[in-house]
Amino acid sequence: ALELGEKEQTQLAKGFGIIIESSYATPNFWPPHLKSTHSFVTPRLLITTKIVAALQDIMPAVEVCRDLKVPLGIFAPAMDKNLLSSLLLNQLESDLQVAFVPTGELEQEVIEVLVELSSANVVEDFTKFTTGQLGSSAKILLSQDMTAIFIDKDELSATESAENIALLTIGGPTAKEREESYYFYEEKLQLMTIAAEEGLLPAGGVAFLKASDRLELGLTGVDR
Repeated sequence: ALELGEKEQTQLAKGFGIIIESSYATPNFWPPHLKSTHSFVTPRLLITTKIVAALQDIMPAVEVCRDLKVPLGIFAPAMDKNLLSSLLLNQLESDLQVAFVPTGELEQEVIEVLVELSSANVVEDFTKFTTGQLGSSAKILLSQDMTAIFIDKDELSATESAENIALLTIGGPTAKEREESYYFYEEKLQLMTIAAEEGLLPAGGVAFLKASDRLELGLTGVDR
């Protein structure tokens, strides 16, 4: 996962959580950013099996996040387009970060892992929704291709579903250089992902070299 940092040095860190292949659908972020990845720190998560059709459905979550001054991530099969615009206006007025991530095409197992990692209770009836059903995470990274949910290391013992995630925080001397480096790494990561999905292997005998450690060819000495 990639993140645009604010320091001069580029840093590689190991995180724990899950990456889902579903991008944010919020029309805009405020304040506006040139970067295509957005970071939510210590957000609350609303996970529901219902289509979010009206602001009143999620208003309790919006109000509690506004009071706590934490971002809100909404994971639902779909959301009304007019409501997306209303959320944007709410951001402008209250400086609240809100993002909607569609889950309609995700497998049920992925949603179950998301629920487990965030300790959320799935909202199945908005008329009975309480803020106690909200989940939480250490960080969420939202990009045009995926959403990465990170959990605290202290929570690893409570779950077996967390995956290792390499988090690359892009740095640089100036904001412009950081953005240029970010887009460079983003493009390379996308190309690498496409290559892996298509079954393409690195050239120069690298694939064979790595596979040879697991092959029993019965060769010794120079032949090996």
